Amino acid sequence: MLSGSAGEYRPVSLKQSQVRALGTVGWLAVALLAVVLSACDGRSGSSNSVPDAPPAGEPYVDLTTPENAARSILLCLVAERQAIARKDKPAALRCRRELQSLAAKEEITRRLRGHPHVSDLSDEQVLDQFTRTWGAIIGYYVEGLDLDRMRCTPPTETAPEALVLVPARGADDAALIRVKCVRGEDKLWRVAAVGFQAEGATSQPTSAPAP
Repeated sequence: MLSGSAGEYRPVSLKQSQVRALGTVGWLAVALLAVVLSACDGRSGSSNSVPDAPPAGEPYVDLTTPENAARSILLCLVAERQAIARKDKPAALRCRRELQSLAAKEEITRRLRGHPHVSDLSDEQVLDQFTRTWGAIIGYYVEGLDLDRMRCTPPTETAPEALVLVPARGADDAALIRVKCVRGEDKLWRVAAVGFQAEGATSQPTSAPAP
């Protein structure tokens, strides 16, 4: 039985190999593996440094375009990692609530609902446990996210999700962070998944973020 609730702060710690697995396999496999792994306590992960927290202020939130939704979620994830590093649980909880407001709840739960691993969980628990892994995915690259160089492949009739790619660099390697965004009935974009762009993927981003 999976445990944990949206009101409880419990960071996820994953090995780098698990992080890579989460980021490069198929969308549904990522989602299911994320929920299962996020319910497991006591996993050992690499200790990644995070930059000092900026002065307190309103979080960056802009959901008018896929690029800005991706920027919003990544900055919120960075803030969460900063709060974890300084052991500031109230700040981490605020980031967690913000993350859930930026996530595409209906899309995530729709794709997961009905699977036996999540059949006993509420939609709120599914969303919470799935989004908990996003910070672990970007954690190794948290100091090297190049938000100014993000690019977006816009949605099409056959592929309604927008794909935003963000170059990132860690201590000894580089990666492309992949953020999938979907547009809601309110015409705003929210994040359905965060992972890595697989090596050799053919996606060709075509636009840069609006200033």
